[in-house]
Amino acid sequence: MGSSGPDVRRVAGLRLRHARVRVMWSAGDRPALLVLVPGASDELAAHLCARAGLLVLAPAWGGAPLRDATATLDWAAQHGAELGADAGRLAVAGAGAGAALA
Repeated sequence: MGSSGPDVRRVAGLRLRHARVRVMWSAGDRPALLVLVPGASDELAAHLCARAGLLVLAPAWGGAPLRDATATLDWAAQHGAELGADAGRLAVAGAGAGAALA
């Protein structure tokens, strides 16, 4: 990936009640939160994190993508600040089938 913006500083997994979620932190302070609806690639999540300076929450593709995305979005709104993000700036996006869900 090019380095015209912040890098992906850290990647970790979370287990929420209904979803496994990959979390990607950018190098910026108090980034906005992006919930990436299941179906998007890790490459896209990393690109958005690094280029836009976002904290990305990407639920794993499972049997109930809408439920997983909704559960992740609800959790992010309540707990995003605990991850170091600005929970007041929350967005949802998707790619492929996830774009329609978003």
